[in-house]
Amino acid sequence: SYMIWEFGKPPDIVIEIVSNEFGGELDEKLDRYARVGVDYYVVFDPENFLSEEVLLIHQRNAEGVYRRREDFRLPGTGLNLTLWR
Repeated sequence: SYMIWEFGKPPDIVIEIVSNEFGGELDEKLDRYARVGVDYYVVFDPENFLSEEVLLIHQRNAEGVYRRREDFRLPGTGLNLTLWR
C-alpha cells in the first residue's frame, strides 16, 4: 500500500498486473490515478485480457490527462521498461 499522506505526494509510477478482465485497469483506475496525480500508469497484461499488447504505458500530461506512450521510456524517472521471457 502507498499512503499519499505519509509520503506527501502521489507515487511517480503505478504498475498494475492484470489477472482478469474485470479490474477496471483501462477505465476506472486510469481515471482515478490521473486525478490523484500519478505521472505514469503502467498496465502489464501478460494474458491479453484487456488488449492485444502486453505492456501499456500511460503518461500524464500538463492537463492531467493520460496519453499512451509508444515506447517503454519513463522520461524524468531515469527508468525504461522492457519485456523479458
